[in-house]
Parts: sequence; C-alpha cells; structure tokens
Amino acid sequence: MRILLDHNVPAPLRYLLPDHSVQTTFEQGWHELTNGQLLDAAEKAEFDVFITTDQGISYQQNWSNRRLSMVVLSTNDWKWIRLAHEKVICCFGRDWPLTNCKRRDTCGLNRSARLIFD
Repeated sequence: MRILLDHNVPAPLRYLLPDHSVQTTFEQGWHELTNGQLLDAAEKAEFDVFITTDQGISYQQNWSNRRLSMVVLSTNDWKWIRLAHEKVICCFGRDWPLTNCKRRDTCGLNRSARLIFD
C-alpha cells in the first residue's frame, strides 16, 4: 500500500508501517500545495492512503468521488503516536478499508478513520 504523510505528521511514523511504501508531502515536493491540490496530486500519483492531523480536512473536501483513503490523527505529538501505535497499525491490516478497525470515532466517510490518542 502507498501511504502519504501530510507535512504535519511526524515522519518517524513510517517506521511503524514497514510493510508499506510511505512518503511525506515534503519528499514529494507537495508541502506547499493547498488541501485540494494535495489530494489531487496524491491520487494522480496513485497513493492509497493520506495520513494527516488536519482536523478539518474531512469537512472541507468532497470525498464522495475520491479513490484516496484518509486517516486523521488527533495529535501530531510523536510521543502519543508512538505509545498508541497499535491504533495506527490497525488501520492498515486485513480489515482495510477500516470497516472493523477499532477506533473511537469515524468521520462518517466510507474510507476514513479518525484516531484519538489520549
């Protein structure tokens, strides 16, 4: 699976997903694109999943015609993400597209998850 990490997501998250191809928006040269432009570029480059901490993106963008899936993390604090890494890994297991992934809250979108770290 090809995963794109938004500029606000700690890059070390890639090491929790060793079975996947993980790139950052900075590595792709997309760190200055607007959300809509970024999602378009990610789909054109055939990424499967976009991980962000932007809490508003699921409401600001129309996801009905998107092929790209999204995971919204509740924090960009690496300490919390690392401690609760099972929540992230869960989203990329056999239950994809997140139909049975254990999480506290979903965005109400077919292929998205909102992961809460507390």
